[in-house]
Amino acid sequence: MKARNIALTLIILATVFLSFNTASAHDPSSVNLSYDLSSQTLSVTIGHYTYDVTVDYIDSVVVKVNGKLYNTYNYTSQYDKNLASFSYKVEAKTGDLIEVTATSKMGGSKTSIITVGS
Repeated sequence: MKARNIALTLIILATVFLSFNTASAHDPSSVNLSYDLSSQTLSVTIGHYTYDVTVDYIDSVVVKVNGKLYNTYNYTSQYDKNLASFSYKVEAKTGDLIEVTATSKMGGSKTSIITVGS
């Protein structure tokens, strides 16, 4: 009977712990883009709240130009608990579509698109 109570207690604790980790993960809330045509620089600001910047963070940013993969940038932490900001050199011209997808380490992603020169 005592072993059964211990096993039941461990199962309950594991369930609570796993629920906490899942509830604490947050998807990116926004992906804001701006592009400077003269410097060919894409600025990306991602709204992403995290309780711990070393556990739940933006771990990848995928950049596409006109639907074609331009580059994937990978990260291992997030410097701020509320957002992540990056700048990338991206070759593009007026009228090109730049698509950015930010993905959280704990799951979830958000995508935004900007038209160059508009």
